[in-house]
Amino acid sequence: MFDTLLALLSRLSGTFRRRRAEQEFDDEIAQHLDLLAQDYIRRGMSPQEARTAARRTFGGVAQARETQRELRGLPQLDSFLADLRYAVRTLRHSPGFTAVAVLTLALGIGVNTTLFSAFNAVALKPLPVADPSNVVRLERWFEPAMHGNIQYGFSYPEYLYFRGHAGAFASLVASSWPFGVDGETSKVLGQTVSGNYFSALGIVPALGRTFLPEEDSAPGANPVLIVKEAGCVTPN
Repeated sequence: MFDTLLALLSRLSGTFRRRRAEQEFDDEIAQHLDLLAQDYIRRGMSPQEARTAARRTFGGVAQARETQRELRGLPQLDSFLADLRYAVRTLRHSPGFTAVAVLTLALGIGVNTTLFSAFNAVALKPLPVADPSNVVRLERWFEPAMHGNIQYGFSYPEYLYFRGHAGAFASLVASSWPFGVDGETSKVLGQTVSGNYFSALGIVPALGRTFLPEEDSAPGANPVLIVKEAGCVTPN
């Protein structure tokens, strides 16, 4: 593990010290070629022939540089940095294209952020109830395979039947679709819910009380209203 960490640090150092490392490697190659050439000169070759023979003996200089570069640094990081430098040079020489690209990226990031925030609030964010991981929603299935909000629509007698036969659940609550209520100054949204709605979900009011069991004995018999404001109800 320690040897692997040292190797990684060495490769990172080689990536960010590439120019200096390549210059040092070129100097080593030049010294090695000079030593080979001097050896061939001592054997009786001319300086030109000795340099040619030395290069032939050493092999490909360019291939040696490439092999050393791969061993010294991180090829993926080197490629990324090269692409980044090329992109910066291209954008610097094309200010109009740069402005369009920046605006396009900003618009795309803004749209994605907005969509994710909405999706997170609807689908990913836990419900503000006592035990959100154990809350499920009943859904009906139709033979024609219709889909939409109609799958979640049940009548009040159906709710009573399911509540009386829902042995697999601790409790069963019901709520209507949101509907508008015209007030004196503005329009507000309301929902009709079952009497056990708040108690089953573990929600307690900040002020006052929720529904009593007897207030749910007959639909519409006890018109009790609970007003919801920011921070008004919290899970127990």
